[in-house]
Amino acid sequence: MASGLRGNSNNTSQAKFYVLGSNVTQKILALATDDVVVVGYVEDLSHYLDRCRMSVVPLRYGAGMEGKIGTSMSYGVPCVATSMLWKAWD
Repeated sequence: MASGLRGNSNNTSQAKFYVLGSNVTQKILALATDDVVVVGYVEDLSHYLDRCRMSVVPLRYGAGMEGKIGTSMSYGVPCVATSMLWKAWD
């Protein structure tokens, strides 16, 4: 799951994209910048989901889908996912 935390305290719009999840590959680690923060596995997602504006669930198949989308929705966080996942959710 990835999440975008709110902008800084100066009220300027500077989004950060946080990559959360286990088994982070070298390809994903190479994406890290000041604006893309690769965190990896997180036991408790509440710190991130309490502060984010949206989550992204880029799965290509349904494994873990209910948990990722359901968790995002339980925090009232809009979720962007592939159309295949939303069809399975329906």
